[in-house]
Amino acid sequence: MSGGPAARGRGPGFASRREVLPATLVIIVALTLLTLLAVKLNTNPQQTTQLPSYTLEPRRRPQIIAGFVGDSWTAGTLMGGGEDRNWSDLVARRYGWRHVSFAEGGTGWLNGGRRGDNPFGSRIRMHAVSQTRPDILFLTTSSNDLNLARSSESVQQRKERLAAAVENGVARYRRELPRSKIVLIDIVPSVGASGGSLDAEALFGEALARYYVNLIEPPSSDGWFATDRRRYIGKDGLHPTDAGHQHLAEQIIAQLNDLHADSWPQVYHDWSQAAAP
Repeated sequence: MSGGPAARGRGPGFASRREVLPATLVIIVALTLLTLLAVKLNTNPQQTTQLPSYTLEPRRRPQIIAGFVGDSWTAGTLMGGGEDRNWSDLVARRYGWRHVSFAEGGTGWLNGGRRGDNPFGSRIRMHAVSQTRPDILFLTTSSNDLNLARSSESVQQRKERLAAAVENGVARYRRELPRSKIVLIDIVPSVGASGGSLDAEALFGEALARYYVNLIEPPSSDGWFATDRRRYIGKDGLHPTDAGHQHLAEQIIAQLNDLHADSWPQVYHDWSQAAAP
């Protein structure tokens, strides 16, 4: 026999920690799964806790929104009518309406402006109006549409084309705003465009009546500024000064009062209504 020390070994019934721990974990996981299964089998579906339901309040429109589609007369110029001194701002403020401008200089019903793609009835402007969904929409005429300096058209041909464009545009705005009040303001005679003055009633009257659009015209054939043109028109001979915008607003307000604008309703009281007119 060898005289060395006895070899160490594990006797029967002895297990190392490495063997015990995995077995313990398996048992714990198995018991947990069995418990969860039992709970699920014994649960009454009718007793399941229901989450509370919430109704989102629509975003309110606290006041009537008035939109204004126009050219530089409505957008304002260096001559006047900037910021809150524009005739459109003054009109909206008189009635407590929220003013939203869709105006761009150099545009008209036929004239698309510098880019050529944004006349008054364009998809771009129509989209902007539909996103706002004004309770009242003011449209204007524009002297840009009667400037024949670089055109081979006659005055009559241009006016016929303008009448068609206005009718088409008004029809589209009416489809987009079936409940809104729509007003067309004839501004052209006040500046005496090179193509001549504009008789809005004769050109657009039938179409405006068909689509329930009110018409506001200058108080006389001499235009909006017959009393003091030098004071009301800027040095460029075309655009109103701040005093001119004030004078124009006062005359428009007088006609709006005749139309009982104070009692015009708010047709879209929240933005969810406006999204589905």
